[in-house]
This record gives sequence, C-alpha cells and structure tokens, in this order.
Amino acid sequence: MDFSGGSGGGGVASGRVQAERWLEIAGKLLVARDLIGCKRFVEHVVQVDPLLPGADELLAITNVLLTSQSLLPRRPTRRPPASPATNPTDHAAVSRTYRRLAFLLRMGACRVGHPEVG
Repeated sequence: MDFSGGSGGGGVASGRVQAERWLEIAGKLLVARDLIGCKRFVEHVVQVDPLLPGADELLAITNVLLTSQSLLPRRPTRRPPASPATNPTDHAAVSRTYRRLAFLLRMGACRVGHPEVG
C-alpha cells in the first residue's frame, strides 16, 4: 500500500483530505471484517491528522475486535492473528480497552457511523 498521498506537496489541507479518504476506506474495511487492513489505514490517518473526528473511535473498535479474536481458543493448525496494541493475556488491559470502546460507542456520541459493528 502506498500511503504517500501521491501528489507530493499540497500542505495541511491535502493531508487532511487524504486522511479523510483513508478513514472512509478504513470504515469500509471494518464493515468487510478486514480488521488488520482497517487498523493499518486508521494508524496512518492518526499519523497524518491525529485530531480527525472518528479516527480514535475506529482505532479503538479495531483494537478491541483484534483483541477479542486473540482471546478465542485457537486450533493448533491455525496461524495466530496479528497482535493488537494491548497484551491479550493482560486481562486488566483488555478490560480497560473494552471500557474505552464502550464509552466511545455510547449512543449519540459515536461519529464513526458503524457502532453496530463494534
């Protein structure tokens, strides 16, 4: 994936437009359940524009979903998923992440547009 923005230059405004486009793509990847792809796009959005509305919420949703997958019992032949930001064996960290997600997904407070996926 090329996250360079393509057109070279353009300043803050073009960076914000690019970040908004990446955030839209990340939302579509979340709906399609491509959690790793969604997380990659959202991480780049946060690097480019950390104050973009919805980026933190989408990152929290993706981290919690990835963590929940890693807590499921694994079959010996299955490859482990990419590890999320928190340590899945640290139940306190998982609990804190879940509480943060629940706070972010409160009805009326979620600006992401896909709270039902979380």
